Amino acid sequence: MFSEDRSMRKQAGEKKYELLSHLENKIDRIFDELIKVRNSIAIKLGHDSFVELGYARLSRVGYGQSKVEEFRELILKYIVPISEKTRDKQRIRLGLDKLAFYDEDIRFSTGNPSPGGDVKFMVSKFEEILNEISLEAGEFFNSLSVNHLIDLLPKEGKARGAYATYLCNEKTPYIFANMNGTRKDIKLLSHEFGHAWQMYLYNQHNNIPEYILPTKEACEIHSISMEFLVWPYLEKIFGVDADKYRHAHLEDALYSMPYRAAIDEFQHFIYKNPSLSISERKEQWIEIEYKYMPYKGEYNHAYLMRGSYWQQQTHMFTTPFYYIDYALAQMCALQIWSNAQTNESMAWEAYMKLCNLGGSKSFLQLLDQSGINSPFIEQGFTLITDKIEKWLDLNENKINNDSHLTSSRPLFQ
Repeated sequence: MFSEDRSMRKQAGEKKYELLSHLENKIDRIFDELIKVRNSIAIKLGHDSFVELGYARLSRVGYGQSKVEEFRELILKYIVPISEKTRDKQRIRLGLDKLAFYDEDIRFSTGNPSPGGDVKFMVSKFEEILNEISLEAGEFFNSLSVNHLIDLLPKEGKARGAYATYLCNEKTPYIFANMNGTRKDIKLLSHEFGHAWQMYLYNQHNNIPEYILPTKEACEIHSISMEFLVWPYLEKIFGVDADKYRHAHLEDALYSMPYRAAIDEFQHFIYKNPSLSISERKEQWIEIEYKYMPYKGEYNHAYLMRGSYWQQQTHMFTTPFYYIDYALAQMCALQIWSNAQTNESMAWEAYMKLCNLGGSKSFLQLLDQSGINSPFIEQGFTLITDKIEKWLDLNENKINNDSHLTSSRPLFQ
């Protein structure tokens, strides 16, 4: 069965890249024009390059390019080795000689964790989970549902993606998503609810509309942390697959950071060298991609080997330099995850403190007042990576050997 599914994934993956190959030159031309226009705007405004303007547009305060570069180096030093090791464990788990590009998202030979019901079931159980975490959170989620402030089902003509936003006139958050019945629905729902929850909390005592949301890297802590804070209750949704979900979710967090660092370094390079040709930019992507994700070096597909993978990342086109914010937030959220393994109430308290501060402080000030270590500090990386490795090692045998037994909450030591 696994080999049949893999054959189907291979066909689907090849069709996807066949389509992208047809669009590749057009996308390259569009992006080339974007670089020229953005660089021209930056120069006219007195900047040396678009990098400075890109940072200004994101309202980054208290740190600049050098700190972000140091952050990428810490990812390279601490996260990349674990990511590579974990990818190899995934390969062994799947019984493969090597991973292919269409294997990345398949984590278990018995299949990825599956929710115990449809979208309606998941939403109902998610509300139950929130009520166990906090009655106020559960009531808030229910009020969003009752007042039609959540749009979760895909339908014809509906835009792709997911987001939470704030409706200023109504003074309420609104959640938009496209759930499809897979494991990632819970990650998506908890992520967007985390954003909405923070908006709701801060709005309870706020008279300054501009303070509802902090800058983007801080906003993403609210959402990513919520993904982890629902962990203890996931048997409600996944049953015996709950441990597999938690394992895959932590792998997701691990795998995402080197990729985000690669996208960020690529953007810095191309905007500091706006006269590069299209082919020179792609050559640089290949070099950066292999630096942060060596396992991709063996992927045998012409589109990928031409250095075009980055074309799929919409942030490159819409919001330059934003993508690294997810990695900055991930390191902060992983601290909350780590604390929650041994003291759920302490983790929730730190999370609530951060949410209640809204956008009243800068990113680093918010962390300081919430008791969260800055992601720019190396010691934070050493502590988190050690705990991630221990957690994954403790749970590796469990998910392999006890996949048909009743799940229990993951152990942590």
